[in-house]
Amino acid sequence: MTPVIDRRRLLLSSAAVVAAGPTLAQAWPSKQITLVILFGAGSGTDTMARIFAEKLSAQTGQPVVVDNKPGGNGTIAGAFVARAVPDGHTLMFTSNTSHAAAAALVRNMPTIR
Repeated sequence: MTPVIDRRRLLLSSAAVVAAGPTLAQAWPSKQITLVILFGAGSGTDTMARIFAEKLSAQTGQPVVVDNKPGGNGTIAGAFVARAVPDGHTLMFTSNTSHAAAAALVRNMPTIR
């Protein structure tokens, strides 16, 4: 049995593809990339992030700046990245342990609105 697509769904999906066209055409990265790390310099995660940053810079042709923001079990770095301009040039390099534990350890978890 073949799926039946009605005319309304076809028109809506076509309009969505046309509307998304300009977004797909944007060049990334168009400027320096900031890689935020929620651990201190010299940690294992920092070392891995710096290796990643070097490879990312070579791949994209843009500088990648490593910005360590330790403290608050990752909430300081998370809030910084969440408040950054949403252009894809601010990234966070982390591990799953900090996010899993933050909800249990941080009493007043900051929310971003």
